[in-house]
Amino acid sequence: MQVHGIVEVDAATPPHGAPETKCDAIKETPPTPIPAPVDPNVIVHQMSAWMPDTIATYKLRGFVHDNNGEVLESVPGRIKMRLGGKSTNAFAWLGLAKRNYLIDVELRLERNNPQATNQLHITVLMTSPERKAGDPHWRERCNDVFCELRSYLAGAVVST
Repeated sequence: MQVHGIVEVDAATPPHGAPETKCDAIKETPPTPIPAPVDPNVIVHQMSAWMPDTIATYKLRGFVHDNNGEVLESVPGRIKMRLGGKSTNAFAWLGLAKRNYLIDVELRLERNNPQATNQLHITVLMTSPERKAGDPHWRERCNDVFCELRSYLAGAVVST
C-alpha cells in the first residue's frame, strides 16, 4: 500500500525473497583464529578450553605463581606475563641450577561461539626479552611452558 509516496510495509510478512526471521539471516561462522604477527622471534601456539571467567582467573594466577612469574598487563581479551624470574632453586647461588630462561607470554583470549559461552580460544605468543629465539634450549622451554599452561587450563591444541 502506498500513501503520499511512502510505501507502507506490513511487519508481519517479510518482503519477497527475504528470510523468514532474523535468525534465518544469521549464519553460523566457524571461529577464526587471531592472526599472529609474522616474527621469527615469536613462538605461537593455539588451544581451546572450556572455562568460565572466574575459573580462568584462578587457574592463571596459579600458573603464573608456580612459574615464578608476574602479570605485566591484563585487559579484556589479552594478558601479558613474564615467566622465569629469579630461580627459587637452592643450588642457584652455586651456579649449579638449571638455567631459567625469561619468557614473555601473551595470551589472546577470544570467545567466538555464542552458543558455548564458556568455550575459549586462546592464542599463546612467546618471546624472549633476552632475544634468545635461535637458542634451541629456549625454544624447548617455550614448548614445555605451553604444555604446562595447557594442562593448567585443561586445553586442547588447535591446529592452524
